[in-house]
Amino acid sequence: MRVILCSFGFALLAVSSPGAPGAIGSPAPPLTATALDGSVLDAKSTAGKVVVVLFWASWCGPCRTETDDLVAAYRALRAPDVAFIGIDTTEPPAVVRTYVAAHDIPYPNATAGKELFDAFGATGFPSAIVIDRTGIVRARWTGPIGPAQLIHYITDARAGRSSAYRSPAETQIESLLAPSRYKLDGTLAERQSTMLAVADAAARANGLEQKHPYDIDSERAQAAEGALMVAVARSMQDQAVTNEMRFGLAAMLGSGYGQENRWSDAVQAYRQALFIVPDEPHALMALSDALSHEGDDDGAVQTMMHYTALAPDDGAGWNALGKYQTRARRYTDASASYDHALTLLEKNVTSGGPDAVFAAADAALDDATATLRAGNAARATQLFERAKALCAALSPGSAYAEAKTEFAQRAQEGIIAAASGSDRPQPLVTIGPWSGPDLPGLSGAQHAYRLLIAAAPGSQLVLRARGARPHWIAAFCGDGRCSPQSVSIQIPPSGVKAYEFELVGPGADADPGIIDILTADGTAVRVVPAGR
Repeated sequence: MRVILCSFGFALLAVSSPGAPGAIGSPAPPLTATALDGSVLDAKSTAGKVVVVLFWASWCGPCRTETDDLVAAYRALRAPDVAFIGIDTTEPPAVVRTYVAAHDIPYPNATAGKELFDAFGATGFPSAIVIDRTGIVRARWTGPIGPAQLIHYITDARAGRSSAYRSPAETQIESLLAPSRYKLDGTLAERQSTMLAVADAAARANGLEQKHPYDIDSERAQAAEGALMVAVARSMQDQAVTNEMRFGLAAMLGSGYGQENRWSDAVQAYRQALFIVPDEPHALMALSDALSHEGDDDGAVQTMMHYTALAPDDGAGWNALGKYQTRARRYTDASASYDHALTLLEKNVTSGGPDAVFAAADAALDDATATLRAGNAARATQLFERAKALCAALSPGSAYAEAKTEFAQRAQEGIIAAASGSDRPQPLVTIGPWSGPDLPGLSGAQHAYRLLIAAAPGSQLVLRARGARPHWIAAFCGDGRCSPQSVSIQIPPSGVKAYEFELVGPGADADPGIIDILTADGTAVRVVPAGR
């Protein structure tokens, strides 16, 4: 099935069963995290309230997609007895702080270790968990969530009721993937026919998930597919007469167990597959992922190191090693692995087409974030700039059009995050694509951009635009107003400010020229509109 959420490193999901950490109806684990101002956020700050815990990450595409909906939901639902808390367990505070400022997220956000993520039984990003006033988990949802569903969850939590929302689309998926629908015994030919039917059902379920992304809990949907995979693989084991078949079924069991959140079983299944076919590359990578999900990060790193020794020219393998080293908090090692991955992946950029550019840009962003966590802001900035240049090579009309915008914004945010954590004597202004809703201001903008600014908290920054051709208006929009040609901006305590920059002209085909945005000391950022 198409995965619509993000797991750390790889897109593998799982399910929370009754009795599992953070299960509906069970007491929530202690909530302890570090707020973006450095203070401790714990249960005392939310005592007596319904709490909506939102696990997210800026590298997670679905998390970025749902941000505007969550902000709208918060503004509609905020009340003295309801608290929203966003928690990022994978990124440094500077990156989180910059994302929150760039997207004008009004509810508190914090950072925490993976231990909190695991304690809540979370399995992917984004995840929403709703806790009632007495500390009982009343609802959980994995994947993008809409305002109407949050209203339903909060209403039930206020009343001390548990919620287990299932949309008609999700019920249809669970029916399609129910093992009882399929003949799991009989002749080899009959069982092979069953496998074809299962593949068709999975494709149909995938179509439903694509059509109704906000109506399906991806955690449960993946668990249903995993249970079916396990049932089919077990039913075929007595028919496996070759090592190829035995290996395939062991790997299928590992995948199914993983989707059911049975990571110990998944590890055992992948080890069995590797006993049958030693050093099989896909099984080694899958074993690393299962070990990481099981909590054995050192084991995951060692397995991937073995993989990279067998395939030293595989950039994807070095990239995966960097991910597991990051999860193990070995940031310097992770940066070195990402560096090696990026070197290998960039060799394919010229001849490999959009896929190669995407892979290299992704590696550059991961490398930059790990390098920032290792404490090297200057090197991280270089890598974010490298990612930005790679993004520019992706065609806006290709299959990677959304990734082009997302990666460009991540690079812009990363540059600001690196600057905001340093002692810069001068403000830094960056420009990137605007993808959110239009801010209140001028209508009919032909070109819209996002300005991100890092400057001293509490300082006043004046920006002015120069170079627009006659009949064009260059406007700075934010804080509920638009200012033509120049603006004075108050920098908030975070030291990061986002503004929309618009170019409004006489017609779609008119040329606005090349515009420079200047600070008081003459520092400029250049705006080159598309098509020039």
